[in-house]
Amino acid sequence: SYMPIYQYGGSMEGTAWDAFSPMLDAFYEKREQAERVRQRGADLQRTAANARDRARRKLALQEKEYAKTQDRDRLRVFGELITANLYRMERGQSVLRAQNYYDPEGGELDIALDPLLTPQQNAAKYFKRYNKAKTAEKYLDQQMELARRERDWLESVLDLLSRAETEQDFNDIRRELREAGYLKNRDSGKKEPRRGPSRPREFISSG
Repeated sequence: SYMPIYQYGGSMEGTAWDAFSPMLDAFYEKREQAERVRQRGADLQRTAANARDRARRKLALQEKEYAKTQDRDRLRVFGELITANLYRMERGQSVLRAQNYYDPEGGELDIALDPLLTPQQNAAKYFKRYNKAKTAEKYLDQQMELARRERDWLESVLDLLSRAETEQDFNDIRRELREAGYLKNRDSGKKEPRRGPSRPREFISSG
């Protein structure tokens, strides 16, 4: 602007220049520098976003498997009902219709059988599936917690990338992703020089 601007109040900081040419040079130099920094962080953005998406998909699959384990009591009931009806079963059956004594109304249900197995083996098969589901529930519960932590951490990295402004900011995030195993060290065995954490920006007021 060729004259001072006042309508933005304290939201704007003005700097006076003696001529337009150095002002324009400084403006475009700063903009080009910001663009270089942005491009430098583009690969980090893709890496973190892809890793975040993988963590989300992994968590979704784990939650689906976990939901299946919640129906495991049905498998135990099938095994117990087969055991209780061994006296009237024969090898080669594909279905057992039995009274469900766990049902308050005493209803009947059909239990699928493997005709190649004996009644005792069919019961053992259902008990084995029940125990497997019980063990899987505990394992999946732990894995889902790890997946949630990974997802949340990657979300925080993406948030940092969206607010990064300097090359040092991106270097800090790159080092963090490399230490977490999301980036390979492409320095052919050379160790990256250790730098201190990036400092907050400092401003000196007119007073």
